[in-house]
Amino acid sequence: MNCRKLIILLLLFSIPTFGSASQVTVKDVARIYGVRDTALVGYGLVTGLAGSGDSARFSSTSQSLKSVLRSFDVNIEDKEVQSRNVAAVIVTASIPAFAEIGDKLDVQVSSLGDARSLSGGTLLLSPLKAPNDVIYALAQGQITVGGYRFEEDQNVMAKNHATVGNITRGATTERSVVASIFSQNGSVSLILNTPDFTMLDNVTMALRHEFPRLNIQPVHAGKLDIGGDGLSLSHLAKIEQVKIKVAQFARIVVNERSGIIVSGSDIPVSSVVISHGNLNLKISSTPRVSQPDSVFFGDQSNIKTVTVRDTEIQVNEQQQAIYINKNTTTIAEVVSSLQKLNISTRDMISILEGLKRSGALHAEIVIQ
Repeated sequence: MNCRKLIILLLLFSIPTFGSASQVTVKDVARIYGVRDTALVGYGLVTGLAGSGDSARFSSTSQSLKSVLRSFDVNIEDKEVQSRNVAAVIVTASIPAFAEIGDKLDVQVSSLGDARSLSGGTLLLSPLKAPNDVIYALAQGQITVGGYRFEEDQNVMAKNHATVGNITRGATTERSVVASIFSQNGSVSLILNTPDFTMLDNVTMALRHEFPRLNIQPVHAGKLDIGGDGLSLSHLAKIEQVKIKVAQFARIVVNERSGIIVSGSDIPVSSVVISHGNLNLKISSTPRVSQPDSVFFGDQSNIKTVTVRDTEIQVNEQQQAIYINKNTTTIAEVVSSLQKLNISTRDMISILEGLKRSGALHAEIVIQ
């Protein structure tokens, strides 16, 4: 990707992300044991690439092409396969629990050989197998690529990754998926998406309040068992709709391939200094006391003295840019200052990881 071009998507949430709480349903934070997706994988050929496919050096592509043509009673020799319009790919998908024959699945396609781009290509019919080597779906269709790569006379212009693409609803389920959710004694297990003792206690208390006749017992930080006479699918539907209070997690999601960074705007950043190449980032924070305007008039029940942070951010790149902020430092302010310097996505990821390792960034980083 062009290292000087950066596309940053920063979602400015009006609801605080760090340390705040909101009401969600059990379905949002947990799943029924046994209800899960199954990974599928397959091998296929992409055609119609207009010279951007695999070269003759990748012999498996030509072998696969000959096998496909042979199935249509067309026999060719190795020397006749000189086109770069074909690429060998790995095809992946996920099939959900309770999927039935005819259900559509989204498909991801990744180049195996030395193809330059999959843009404009069509995936030929490819079987998708589960880990037990059973075919569950068939994939085929037009590939959508989130980038491009053009090469002429050793001049290259590229954006993102053109050798990875998607086919929306590109696979058809050919075998039903059966999931068992009830144990031999008729109970079910609830699995938290993120194991946490506080969350487990909140879910347990909420379910016991709504269903006093059910036997609800925590097993560990990420699991609780639910039993009782007459437990049915109707009970499970009601359990999923029970509302609980949950603290929101501070999280930053980075997609290096598309160049997108998504986060809450108010994730706090403590005092820190980062030096990255020619870039120097300095964040300093000073505690100050804020006094109320008046304590002699009006309602005094909510009047109190609080401590606030007076924060300064300085960004220097060969003395070209300086960004100063006197308010509380958040990730939005840091990203805004770096964006003005046209920092590449790779450099941005390195900076965020450095902030996290130093303890200055109080959020989880998820890199896709």
